[in-house]
Amino acid sequence: LTLSGLVTSAGPGRVVLQTRSQGRTEILLRGDTRFIFEGREVAASALRVNARVFVRAARNLDGLIEAYQVVWGGLLRPPAP
Repeated sequence: LTLSGLVTSAGPGRVVLQTRSQGRTEILLRGDTRFIFEGREVAASALRVNARVFVRAARNLDGLIEAYQVVWGGLLRPPAP
């Protein structure tokens, strides 16, 4: 699954997104979920409410959505030659 939306709440083990197509969506965070801000891996605590994020995820055996990767921020420019 690929989701995008606005973070409405973030807590230990979960994040809630407001998406256009699905509305309010709760996403579970795994122990190995990667958080990428502006191209660099950061700690989960860097994720803030009102951040617009893209999430790579899948459904677990219980049918709940689990995130593998959460990405937000701008793209980095390569250094000038």
